[in-house]
Amino acid sequence: MRFREGKIALNADIREMFPQIKIIERDRDAQRFLWRDTPNEPIRTFRMSSMIFGAASSPFTAIYVKNKNALEWQETYPDAARAIVYDHYMDDCITSLDDVCDAAKLAADIYTIHSRAGFEMRGWTSNDPLALSLLPKESLLEATTIKDVDIDLGRLATPVRTLGLIWQPAHDVIGFNTGVKKEAGLPDKFTKREVLVHVMRIYDPLGILAPIVVRGRIMFEDAWRKGLDWDQELPQGDCAAWKLWYQDLISISSLRIPRRYNLSDLEVVNCELHLFSDARPDFLLSSDWPAEPRIDISGLGREEYKPSALVHLITESDLPIPVSANPNRFSSWMRMSQLDSFKEDFLRIKNREPLPRSSRLFKLSPFVDESDQLRMSSRIVATTAVTEELKRPLILDGKHQAVRLLIARYHEKAAHANKALVINELHQRFWIIGLRNAVRSVALNCQLCKLRRSRTFQPPMGDLPEARLAHHQRPFSYVGLDYFGPVHVTVGRRQEKRYVALYTCLVIRAIHLEVVHSLTTDAAIMCLRRFAARRGTPTEIWSDNGTAFVGTRRELQALYGDSVEDYAANESVNWRFIPPAAPFMGGAWERLIRSVKNALEVTLPLF
Repeated sequence: MRFREGKIALNADIREMFPQIKIIERDRDAQRFLWRDTPNEPIRTFRMSSMIFGAASSPFTAIYVKNKNALEWQETYPDAARAIVYDHYMDDCITSLDDVCDAAKLAADIYTIHSRAGFEMRGWTSNDPLALSLLPKESLLEATTIKDVDIDLGRLATPVRTLGLIWQPAHDVIGFNTGVKKEAGLPDKFTKREVLVHVMRIYDPLGILAPIVVRGRIMFEDAWRKGLDWDQELPQGDCAAWKLWYQDLISISSLRIPRRYNLSDLEVVNCELHLFSDARPDFLLSSDWPAEPRIDISGLGREEYKPSALVHLITESDLPIPVSANPNRFSSWMRMSQLDSFKEDFLRIKNREPLPRSSRLFKLSPFVDESDQLRMSSRIVATTAVTEELKRPLILDGKHQAVRLLIARYHEKAAHANKALVINELHQRFWIIGLRNAVRSVALNCQLCKLRRSRTFQPPMGDLPEARLAHHQRPFSYVGLDYFGPVHVTVGRRQEKRYVALYTCLVIRAIHLEVVHSLTTDAAIMCLRRFAARRGTPTEIWSDNGTAFVGTRRELQALYGDSVEDYAANESVNWRFIPPAAPFMGGAWERLIRSVKNALEVTLPLF
């Protein structure tokens, strides 16, 4: 839009913007690719040293580098730096000014700033040749000699594509390319596939073609609702409407509008942007807010509509009783929900006729008050110091969308917590049929409640290792080992520390306990020898890296050092360690340690 504000327009782009940006060495591995010239050659691995097309991060990185370079020169070239940050769209520069001298200086400064970062600005075009007088010849769109000017300036006669639009600098007008050529004629067959191609082909960032574009989308929506196949021909009536739409597209190709907003020479003091939107009923009635119900209320009479002072929504509708989405007119929404849910019962009550037994209001003693709202008679009418709404609550249907919004409001006031509190608060003013189910449904569909009830995903457990599944093997062939303690034992008149080594068969989960005198390598070897003498030499031993042991890191490293591994290798034992900081992989023996400790706490009071 800023491109259409000034009298002098400028347009250019950065030559090969992405390849000009180099990737630092440590990040180039993210751009590895495999390559070979012929199928017979071996596959080689390469890395792209520059930014590549197709990467999701490339546009953001390119814009960041462009803006960072501009901000570094902001003090020297403030106007050009601002134009680079705000008037560049990726690699395209598109801006406008009112003075030709300012435009020429701005173009030269932009060219200078970009050149400091290795960016080459090319294809400079303007509707005034003097705006390009300070730029190098090779940077212009196409060199042609202008009379009375001794330099080559950008070509003005050829149309230029500017962010999807067609700009003719010579006449300073904007055109459109709809993709429909006059000589090609109309399509032979109108199908959903054919019309969608042309509807989506129109690019109109300024919204100038909105009357035609929106009409085409509405017509395609109608064709979609009819359930036709993609290549099935549209009905004859629709084809006639599409022919008119295609003729409008053909006429758009010759449409030219001025690029500049202000065609007069008046000085612009202030610019304002005003937006107008379509407020047709068929758009509004498809929103999430409960639509104005289309019901037949013949016989009820036509009431005078008194508009509120606060207007939130203005609609044009042929409904008998217009309704506004003004939250201050809450009673109107409740009355419309009653008419929508209990239309026949309302007419019967209004005409003083009895209700049938099949009516949902038969047991509620309903009546119509002076505001033409359905209320329920109760047995506490004679009570004092309570509100009339509590004595005679409004009758509502819990399945109506407007009532659901009401329940959602009370649900939010209750901090998304107690359903009983919501039901009690609603009972103070309303009698809602199916209230409990409605409150439960609103709570289940509440997005905040869904997030609070959600649980983190538990990944499936992995497969057991082979050592846990070695059937038909001698017990304790595959062993898990861990220490626990220290345990205080009495030696004479003194107490000493001892540790307990737990060996568990990974297949049948049997356990063997050995007392270890200290956290030394020799004590660990002697413990293993005693275990092997009693249960046989194991084929494989699993243990952790010492994080579960009591003691210092140096002592634990000595316990599971080279000496233990050498001894195990000599005895044909494969000693395997689980990864560090992964105690869950040793759950087979960790859980048994807990069981043994529980048993010892009962049998040994001093444990």
